[in-house]
Amino acid sequence: MFAKHDPAFQANLSIPRGWRMKSGCKSFSKLHVRSHFMTWGIGVVVLFILSSLGLSVASQPVPPPPAPAGGNVQPGASTVQKPSPGGPGQPAIPGGTSAQPGAPTPGAFPAPGKQPVPPAAPAKPPVAPPPKKKPLPNPEEVSVRTKEPGGSVELYATFYPGSNGKESVPIILLHSWKGSRADFAPLVPVLHERGHAVLVPDLRGHGHSRRRVFASPRGLVTETLDAAKFRPADFGAMVQYDLEAWKRFLLERNDAEALNIERLCVIGAEMGAGVALNWALLDWSWPQYPGMKQGQDVKALVLLSPQWNFRGLEVHKALNHPYISSTMSIMLIVGAGDSRALQDAERIFGFLERARPGWDKLPAPARNLFFGKLDTSLQGTRLLGVQGLNVEEAIARFIELRLVKQDFPWRKRLTKSQ
Repeated sequence: MFAKHDPAFQANLSIPRGWRMKSGCKSFSKLHVRSHFMTWGIGVVVLFILSSLGLSVASQPVPPPPAPAGGNVQPGASTVQKPSPGGPGQPAIPGGTSAQPGAPTPGAFPAPGKQPVPPAAPAKPPVAPPPKKKPLPNPEEVSVRTKEPGGSVELYATFYPGSNGKESVPIILLHSWKGSRADFAPLVPVLHERGHAVLVPDLRGHGHSRRRVFASPRGLVTETLDAAKFRPADFGAMVQYDLEAWKRFLLERNDAEALNIERLCVIGAEMGAGVALNWALLDWSWPQYPGMKQGQDVKALVLLSPQWNFRGLEVHKALNHPYISSTMSIMLIVGAGDSRALQDAERIFGFLERARPGWDKLPAPARNLFFGKLDTSLQGTRLLGVQGLNVEEAIARFIELRLVKQDFPWRKRLTKSQ
């Protein structure tokens, strides 16, 4: 309500100056009573008029103090809010416009019984299922018969067909002395899963390849081969007859466009490494004739704990061949904890290194010589499947760099006469 000293109050109601309560008097005179009732009645009329105009005396804001010159608000001063342009009774809308009749007031609560509808979550794109792996071809149990003077040997192997058609890399795995194809169990799936065509034979006198048939005055005779009794000629027969028989098997698969024989890789362990080196020598020693390619298919060797001389099976002749010593892609792996095995591997590596000056300065994709000395006394196929050595992955990477990513065009090889 207005204060007693407000001039507007006195001017509008015209209260005489003498109409006032006597100080200290507990009773009113008639004049005082009449003045009291007149004041009360006028007040009621004023309130009625104000309420009919939609105004409330108590709700009128106190005019703020004038803003300082320049229009800047000083620190500690109150911020002056502009009146709503919508006029009396119209709430202001952000942006300086007034609410239209019937329009919802910004910031107002929804009507009772209605709940705000949350915005719909954006639709998630459908998650594509992971691509299904192409099923690998099933392994095949295969056999061949050697062609040698006076008889033959029945050889057995497991063949894992490649999944890259005529671009599949053929790989032959040769076990160590008194070993078998089962020794390569940790390596085979690593190679097969990469689409390579993997042939794992039992060399003569080992595994299932123990039966030899030969002619005698009494007719055909069958004998059982025992690797423990082998002489140098028997190891030579592995190179000359066993590997050549398996080479023909792969040539037939090549012409069926199931692999590319031009990318042939041989992996040998200990004795098998010596067989691999000597067969590479034989493969690169065939004479060449116009219009007919013979040999020259072995492009890479992986030698696990190679031996300089195993029971008369020597490797120095193979290392002196120009292509093998300087150009063929070769990886050597040995357990450095065995001094004898390390010495043989380093001797073989020395031959190859001298024929390839500057090989160690080339980036890995361009190198054709690799030598891994592992911190273990394990050798040969016993290096496979050992946690932390990662021999299988190193071999797979070597084949990827030196065969898969190199240009070796496929070609048909067998002729009708062959």
